Amino acid sequence: MKAEDKAERPLTANEEAFLVELIKDWNGTRAILRSNPNVRDPNVAAGMAHEYLRKPKIKKEIDAIRRELRANSAVEFEELKLEVKSMAFASEITVNNKLKACELYLKMLGYAEMAQNQSGEDPGSTDEKPVVKLSPDEYLRYLSESKAS
Repeated sequence: MKAEDKAERPLTANEEAFLVELIKDWNGTRAILRSNPNVRDPNVAAGMAHEYLRKPKIKKEIDAIRRELRANSAVEFEELKLEVKSMAFASEITVNNKLKACELYLKMLGYAEMAQNQSGEDPGSTDEKPVVKLSPDEYLRYLSESKAS
């Protein structure tokens, strides 16, 4: 069977359950653990998530979900970047939960790739680029580098 034919098949119940769980926190391993009660080992879940995220039909669905989220988003990337930047250079850093929320929001909209690329361009399809996970420290480093330039 050709790869194109596999991509055109509808999602299985397990794949749909994975996507429902994935959009909760954009963590594939946790999505597998929540959507498949038979999997209890995080290492097994990580491997399964990796395989799921490589499937063209899953990538296509994730792209569609992100496009929908972006279209309905009231906060633009530049606004979010300014908010995170102001938190990063605040004299008192007691905003860990807010920073985590911003990081998740960036990841949810697919903008974490933009921050990593430092280009500000839409990362496009997940067919072209893998999702990049940024830690708060990595994002703060990005912000300080962009302030210096």
